[in-house]
Amino acid sequence: IVNPLPKAENIITSLATGNVVQKICNGESVKLTATGGNNYIWGVGLINQNPLTANPSITTTYTVTVTDANGCVANTSATLTVNPLPVINLIGKLGSVCNNANPFIPNIASPSGGNWSGQGISNGKIYPASLNAGKYPETYTYTDVNGCSASKTDTLIINSSPVINFTKIDPMCEGANAIQLLATPIWGTFITSAKLTNGFIFDPKINKAGNYNVAYVASNSFGCSDTAKQTIVVNPLPNVSLTLNPNHICANVNDITLNQGSPAGGVYSGEGVNNGKFYSSLAGIGTFEITYTVTDQNSCTNKATDLLTVNPIPNVLFNQIVGPIYLNTPAFELNEGIPAGGIYSGDGVVAGWFNPASAGVGQHTLTYTYTHPTTGCIGSSLSWVTVLGFNGVEEFQFSNLEIFPNPVKDVLNIKGIKNISKIEIFNSIGQKIFEINNPKSEIQILFGNYDKGLFIIRFNNLYSTKIVKE
Repeated sequence: IVNPLPKAENIITSLATGNVVQKICNGESVKLTATGGNNYIWGVGLINQNPLTANPSITTTYTVTVTDANGCVANTSATLTVNPLPVINLIGKLGSVCNNANPFIPNIASPSGGNWSGQGISNGKIYPASLNAGKYPETYTYTDVNGCSASKTDTLIINSSPVINFTKIDPMCEGANAIQLLATPIWGTFITSAKLTNGFIFDPKINKAGNYNVAYVASNSFGCSDTAKQTIVVNPLPNVSLTLNPNHICANVNDITLNQGSPAGGVYSGEGVNNGKFYSSLAGIGTFEITYTVTDQNSCTNKATDLLTVNPIPNVLFNQIVGPIYLNTPAFELNEGIPAGGIYSGDGVVAGWFNPASAGVGQHTLTYTYTHPTTGCIGSSLSWVTVLGFNGVEEFQFSNLEIFPNPVKDVLNIKGIKNISKIEIFNSIGQKIFEINNPKSEIQILFGNYDKGLFIIRFNNLYSTKIVKE
């Protein structure tokens, strides 16, 4: 019986993954499996090792002798091509990087086309911000056209950047007080288009309304730097104006409403100002500065001023008309008013002339009104004139009166009072300040509490004379 030889022409080569290969990379191992017999002797002197694990460093041909159950023998072989690993060179170092650096792909390895891996790396790109300060091994792996791979590792050093605290700056108003810019660490520098005094003082009097971008930059001993930014807002002051109309008044105008300030909604202040009105009685005579202050929605305040003048009332005197005056006394021109140039009015007065016949018998109140040519303020004074009956018909009953002293300071004496039922005293503006009925033949009147000026004493509504309080 002639038995056939075993079929030993097949050697199956496979990696651990089970892939059939004819080429491997240096450092890899492969399993060689022969079939077709019962005993297998490999040319390397190994018996009955099937499969055979091979890890050649160079290209090698493996031969196996196969013996089957009939004792028949056959030989077969397989060649493994060993490809060298690629050679990786690092032409630089990853070195030190600040933890706030931008992500980057290292370009220090050759040949190019490989991939970096390690902590802080994603898709071959290093993200320093994802790492704490410290040292990190990072690996570059390259695979050549034969599928052979090699890698090299370099150390990446992550340094901490300075932590900056830039104190928040609230919006401010143009012209406000200067402020100090505050930031830590203190050795940094402020960078801005604004004008800073001593490098850190921001003055809204110098930097007008607008937005100012300010950056604070600081570095540390590692050479790492960081920047904090904010915008300083300087709000404009409200545009305020004040033009008083009228801007001058007379002292006898008690109050005027202040409403000429713009924009509306502000507050008026100054001498004589109360609740939006100006009171001449509070301010007195003179020129006063009125201030209008406005605060806007940004809490910025501005003001405008104008002058308001309170002019005095002219000091007007109407001297006593010299009598006696009778009903048949011819009309005469009045010239007793001081200062000259005013207007006379009253019973019997026409165009500055007094006509006793038109006035009639009795005492008449005459008024002298004077308008100041510059201020337009008006003052007036009163005088009384008594028109008697026709000359020679009535006896003048007041010829024996004695009134002294004149001028008077404290006490006024009146003697020779006869057939007089009423005595009245008026001040220069016609206000009655004293009255006595059925006086005795001699009386004393206290003048100490009266203001200085001209006073008129009237007897029985028929006769008047003037006195002066000094």
